[in-house]
Amino acid sequence: MTVITQATAASVELRAAKIPGAVGIIADHYWFVIDKGGNSHKQRWEVWQHKNVGGQSWHYLHKNLKDCESGVGNGPSRVEYRWRGAKAVSLIRVIEASPEQYPHLALYRYWPGPNSNTYVQWILDQAKITEIPGPSAIGKDYLGLIGSKLTRQGILISTPVIGADFVWGKYVTFQLATLPFGWTFKPFRLVYPGLRWQQNENR
Repeated sequence: MTVITQATAASVELRAAKIPGAVGIIADHYWFVIDKGGNSHKQRWEVWQHKNVGGQSWHYLHKNLKDCESGVGNGPSRVEYRWRGAKAVSLIRVIEASPEQYPHLALYRYWPGPNSNTYVQWILDQAKITEIPGPSAIGKDYLGLIGSKLTRQGILISTPVIGADFVWGKYVTFQLATLPFGWTFKPFRLVYPGLRWQQNENR
């Protein structure tokens, strides 16, 4: 494992691509791409819908199953966020430890979760990253049959039937069958199933 420090030119991307079929209208598959800089190779980390199907795998969790930028059968991928510096360092540490720490390695459900987007949100939470995947990341808010979590700025209450997510000054969403409806504050925009951030933000 390459030693990572905050001085290293490391970055982590959160990528997404439309899921094949009609569900791709509202749902995306998300994954991380790690770039440690120097001569190291990029790494793609994601939860896949089948166990141990390529690359290096731990049940449903896969490393380098596909090329870093490859979509999943319904068009190209896009970058939603890119982190550098301390945030990238924190993400890399959590991602590389996830084969031992992610609680749903041996469980996958398309709906309501846990699925690929549940894994992505779990990584972000563990690394204390406040940026979140867009509304097309169906499954990111999976917390079991009923669950809640406090964040530094808000609260999420989630069930497979109904839920709510509030972050002070950022957004309010209500979930019906895990599909989000609501709005963001800055900028103001409606949130609905299938909305894609496409922010390409550097952090």
